[in-house]
Amino acid sequence: MYATIADIAQIPDGAHRLEQVGTGTKAVLAFWETEQDAKEASDQVYEVEDSWTGPSVDDAPVTCVLLHFDGPVSQARWDAGKYAHEHRIKPLLRGFDGYVRGYTLVDAVKRSLVVVGLGTSFEKTEEIGKAVNSMELLPEEDPATLQGCDRMELYRVN
Repeated sequence: MYATIADIAQIPDGAHRLEQVGTGTKAVLAFWETEQDAKEASDQVYEVEDSWTGPSVDDAPVTCVLLHFDGPVSQARWDAGKYAHEHRIKPLLRGFDGYVRGYTLVDAVKRSLVVVGLGTSFEKTEEIGKAVNSMELLPEEDPATLQGCDRMELYRVN
């Protein structure tokens, strides 16, 4: 599966219309079965590497957080982030009331990724962010390789 995050005219089923908080910039988070379909919609195409759900999966999302890890991401940082996500962050998200769904979107050519999080309210989204950012590292994690995202964007889901 592939994804685009762009202001596109062709909006497929299951897409989320987004409006950035603070700027009003509009975008659509859309999912495509084939890379070709995604490329017809946008120049920036991501492969969906992972998706997971939270306890609020049946609720309509109200917020969307995009965490951008601009490339090229080193292999050490990539591996450390993947480990932290699988063993520490994703288990927290899966049990956090107000968390709808998440995706890891990868651009293999640029070695960059976007982590998408959908939530039920701005309050819950803030609680989730604080919980994730205050987690203790696991003993095998090296803080030097866990530098955080390069930028974060917050959107309303319309």
